[in-house]
Amino acid sequence: MAARLNPDIWQGQIVAERWLEYGWFIWVKSPGRAAMPEALRACLDLAEAAGADWLQFDRDCAPVAELPSYDW
Repeated sequence: MAARLNPDIWQGQIVAERWLEYGWFIWVKSPGRAAMPEALRACLDLAEAAGADWLQFDRDCAPVAELPSYDW
């Protein structure tokens, strides 16, 4: 909860690239994972377990069953 409320703790440690208006690519090995929000850590952990180097967040993709989803 603290990480979500204070993104200055972790945002400077995440390696990410915006992909047009569609989403983001995030490097799975981004440092500072322990300070990141739990939901983001879960995504990175799942991608790492699958052997991925990069994680793509795409607004048009279906939700991943192993991860929680949220209505915005």
